Amino acid sequence: MFMNKIKTTDVAEAMEVGNHNYQVEMQPMYMANGKQIQTKKAVVRLDDGHELGVCGNDYQPVQPSAVYEMADELLKAVEGSTINGVINMHGGSVFGLSFNLARLEPVSGDMVDMNFLLLASHNGSYGILGRAISFRFFCLNQLPTSTKLFNLKHTRFVENRLATAMKMLSYYNQELSGFDQQMKMLAAYRMPIKTQVDWFRNLFPVPKADSKRSNSILDNNTSTFAQLIEDGRGATHTGVQGNGWGAMNALSEFVNHERSSRIKKGRDAEEVKFESLAFGAGNTLMQSGLAKLITLAKTEPSNRYV
Repeated sequence: MFMNKIKTTDVAEAMEVGNHNYQVEMQPMYMANGKQIQTKKAVVRLDDGHELGVCGNDYQPVQPSAVYEMADELLKAVEGSTINGVINMHGGSVFGLSFNLARLEPVSGDMVDMNFLLLASHNGSYGILGRAISFRFFCLNQLPTSTKLFNLKHTRFVENRLATAMKMLSYYNQELSGFDQQMKMLAAYRMPIKTQVDWFRNLFPVPKADSKRSNSILDNNTSTFAQLIEDGRGATHTGVQGNGWGAMNALSEFVNHERSSRIKKGRDAEEVKFESLAFGAGNTLMQSGLAKLITLAKTEPSNRYV
């Protein structure tokens, strides 16, 4: 399991659950003939000798303790916040935490948990990464993540952990405010079913007329989406159907549960889906849909609820 669910404000407990109470160091690498590789080194766990990644000589790995110290600062800064997940991906070369920092209510009784993802890597892919992530409470479908990433690649500067944590929190607060405004705008935007279906179809490339398979896939996806508008999880809640908020939730339901993902041998299916929703094609599709919805809501004021 790539993510262990947890609810705690105890950083030491989270570190134990995530098996993140270890240190790493850069160690030389050798070819089969015993000659040392000059351009790369391995990032190795000191407790069990497990190799977590291969990086350039100048890469400075982030110790898990540094990430957890930042986590502690974030918890202290946001009243009522909790750690709600500890993460290990790509065989432990990517690790981190998920925080629940706030809860929004775009429609009465329809809650959205606003989380913050804090990741680091041992394979050189990035240093310290932060991203705001939202989950609709009814179904825990991930909604479009923030358009921005906080990515501190030069990890030697992570020594100033308090300043880094506060900068990440400032970034998160900006994303939180913007997301709240957008969701309320969508809830106030009248959107008939036909308009929602047309919007959904326009998120995909127009298939060639002679491509029966491509046309069939789009038609099937459109049919699934239309069904989700009517009876997807949380679709019948008061104030959801017939507006942009309902359309966005039907799209998130489609991307979270109906859209297929390619899973390479040996990869955890839930991990692959999570990465797609947070950083990959799933997030791209939802971001595109959200951007077009916001444009519609802004350019058609006559369709806004009073």
